[in-house]
Amino acid sequence: MSDCDLIQEQVEYVKEQQKDIIEKLKCEIQASEESISVTGTEELLSSLEVSPSDLEQIPKQVLLLHCPYPDLKASLLNEFQTFGNKYKFRLQNINERLKALDSCCGWSVLDHFIFHTTIDQYPHDLKNRRTMYMDMLQRLLPHKSKQELSDHERSWDWYRFTVEQQKSLVQGWIRDKKDLQLKAVATLDEACMAYEEEIALKNDRRRQQEICAELKDKLEHWRAQQEEMARLEAAIADRKQAEEEEKQKKENLKCIQKRSLEKEKIKQYYTEKQMMRNEMEKRDQQRLEELKKSMAEQAKKDRESRGRI
Repeated sequence: MSDCDLIQEQVEYVKEQQKDIIEKLKCEIQASEESISVTGTEELLSSLEVSPSDLEQIPKQVLLLHCPYPDLKASLLNEFQTFGNKYKFRLQNINERLKALDSCCGWSVLDHFIFHTTIDQYPHDLKNRRTMYMDMLQRLLPHKSKQELSDHERSWDWYRFTVEQQKSLVQGWIRDKKDLQLKAVATLDEACMAYEEEIALKNDRRRQQEICAELKDKLEHWRAQQEEMARLEAAIADRKQAEEEEKQKKENLKCIQKRSLEKEKIKQYYTEKQMMRNEMEKRDQQRLEELKKSMAEQAKKDRESRGRI
């Protein structure tokens, strides 16, 4: 098989893929339009929201568990409050960013649905993936310019990045809350057992204080580990956010530079065109003067010839 035949075969394969994608999108768009007409836009866009106030709640199991050492119980409850406030502050920051963003990135629900479902049709490991789905989007959304599609793509990437941050934070909160709750229950159980032992030993006050201090030390050690883990996770999240913001800045700078270069090319084109017009005008004017001079000389010769006759 020659190279031309191979290229033609690949082109036909891509055309068949695009045809299949268009048919899938038509079906999904029709289903989406029917869903919008029945359920309404707000219901279509509704999603589970996590309230920062949820992060402050202390598990009922911990509240109801008996602890013979009031100081230890107060320390545990204070640990839950500190833990909840830490995640609450971080979630509030992310939610504030999400409030400033639009889940459809400024487009209509249907246009945005077409946009992201079209992109999802193309596997991430597909060669020239972006070129292919941008070409398809220009066909499916002819009322959107290429620049509008690129801007929407960047906005959609930033929105998904922020949502993923929120999801990771909530998952971290659930994980750490479960660990803290298990640790608290184990600590309270251990405290109760220790207290019962002390009752059996006629409530030795000094022994009670030693056990309480030991349990507090264990809790403080565990809290220090959790705080270090939280600092590391926050640092990683901040770096990721900084990298994403830097990426957005670079993309915007590229667009500005590209627009500036296109303006310069247009200016150069009209300058060169004007120079060509001036050159042609100069050449034609010179030829006209030569013709006038030649005709004047010929007329003079004709007059002289008639005078001799």
